[in-house]
Amino acid sequence: MAVDVKVALLSERQRLLNVKLIRFMEEDLDVGKHALTKRELLAMSQKDFNAYFAKAMSTHENWYITEHKSAYVRKNDLATFQAHERHYFSNGNKANGVGTNGLA
Repeated sequence: MAVDVKVALLSERQRLLNVKLIRFMEEDLDVGKHALTKRELLAMSQKDFNAYFAKAMSTHENWYITEHKSAYVRKNDLATFQAHERHYFSNGNKANGVGTNGLA
């Protein structure tokens, strides 16, 4: 009996955390008004809640990628370029007359 209570409480706790995560994602998405109230989310069947949660996660993931992709690409392109420069102008290339004064 005690194990069943613990399992039920942990399941309830997980649902509450997922509801908070949904709210957090809605704030990121700047939806303005929540689609469902906390009470409605808590009252959903597990199957319906899982489907709603998956949809919210997918929407937030797509938004996040769209919002952050260009900055990520710029940052990584710069890092790749800088790594290439460090390699090109390394000591080994200086011995060959490359990179000593910035000219090949």
